[in-house]
Parts: sequence; structure tokens; C-alpha cells
Amino acid sequence: MGVKEIMQEPTQANDQGGKKYSRIFGKEALLHRQDHEIHFPIRRGIIEDFDTMNYVWEDVLRNKNMGQQTRCDVLMTDSPLNHKDNKVEIAKNIFDLFKEPRVKVESLTIMNSAVLSLFASGRTSGVVMNEEKESPEQSPIFEGYALPHAIKTINLSGQDVTKYLFDSLVSQGLDITDYNLDNVREMKEQMCSVALDYDRAIRGPDPLDEEGRSYELPDGNEIIQVDHKTRFTSTELLFNPDIAGIKGQGITQIAYDSIQK
Repeated sequence: MGVKEIMQEPTQANDQGGKKYSRIFGKEALLHRQDHEIHFPIRRGIIEDFDTMNYVWEDVLRNKNMGQQTRCDVLMTDSPLNHKDNKVEIAKNIFDLFKEPRVKVESLTIMNSAVLSLFASGRTSGVVMNEEKESPEQSPIFEGYALPHAIKTINLSGQDVTKYLFDSLVSQGLDITDYNLDNVREMKEQMCSVALDYDRAIRGPDPLDEEGRSYELPDGNEIIQVDHKTRFTSTELLFNPDIAGIKGQGITQIAYDSIQK
């Protein structure tokens, strides 16, 4: 969430004037980070700032998706490693925030996101890896139930891949700053892929043509070329953390250890 403080001029109704806050959410907030203070209420998959999270929920339920609907049932995804006290706090805030009159939440279900992801694939047993959070995890699931004792956290995430790609581009002399991190993330999502044979892939020809490996920065003044060695090495980080000097196992070994438990 992005927050911008606006000074309100005195009026007849408010002789003193005062502070007013502009709040924007999601991608819009990231696009305006230069003039908004950015708040991340969720850390490592757990809600830590409920005051900010309440604004996010209010924007989603009251301003965006409800339309003319005034009563609703809510299904909320949850981190496999979340604890009971945090879930109770989620429920308390949701029911306190959405009572009457515009929107009333009549029921709330909090579900393990890994279980729901597996259900979406048509399966009830398997291993789900979530790489989106700062501290991702692999969750073994059997007949629709997550096995807490076998959930393994991972020292690597998509953010690490983005940061490694960013550092690689900077080391090649490209004039990019932290302000371009979102652009680098888009490069990762659009261009990077995992090589079945990493050593062979980085020695071989680039599988993408010039257009496929080109990225134009938003200002339109520069087009960045991302070579195949940089792209393949960034994703190889997930399987071989030593590339970036990160201690720990790759995701394949962690998945194996999780299954064995």
C-alpha cells in the first residue's frame, strides 16, 4: 500500500485544516513509489501490520469487487506456517471491519494456500512449493491435509532471483538503480527460463531472437539486452545456491527431504 500525506486547507467546516492521506494499492502503489510511502503489511507470508491490512481489505471488499452486493462469504488463503493466534486476529479484524451497512461478511474460511493450489491441479496428494514470499516453503500434502512436521522452509525465493539478475545487469555496466527493480522482475518473468542442462545451455546459442531478449525501460530511452547466460544463471540459482554464495540446499534436495519425512 502506498500512502501520501496531503495538507488540507482550512474550510468553514474545518477551521484548522489538517492532514489527509491518499492511499493506493498493488501495482499502482509501486508505480507511484517516488511520491508515496510504501507499506508491506505481510512479511514472510504472515500479516504483521493489521492496521495497514485493514485498509487493503476495505479496498478489495468495499471499493473493487463487491459492486451492489452487501453481504458476502469470504475465502482467504493463508501461509502453511501461520500460527493460530494470527488466524484469530485475522478473523477478529474481518468481522469487526465488515459489519454494516455497506458490506457485511457473514462467514470467513481461512485455507492453507498450498492445499488450495494442489486442489486446483485436480490432486489431493503431492508437494507444493511456494516461491513468492520472502521465505518460501515446500509443503507435502496427503489426501488434502498438509503435513506440518514435513514443511520445509527455503532460503531462496523469487526475490533472490530478481536481485541476482539485477546485480548481474549492473555488473555488465547497465545504468539501472533500485527504482528499476520492478522492471528487472518483469524481465525475469518474461525472459528467464530453467535449463534442463545448465552447463550445455550457457555454452550453446541463445534460444531467443533479438526481440525476445530485449526489454525497453518505461522511459523509452533505453533498450536492455539480456543474454542467455545471464538468464539461465539467474534461475539456476534456485537449484544451485552456491552460484550467488548462498548457503543451503537447492529446491530439488529440499523437496526430496520433505517427501522422505
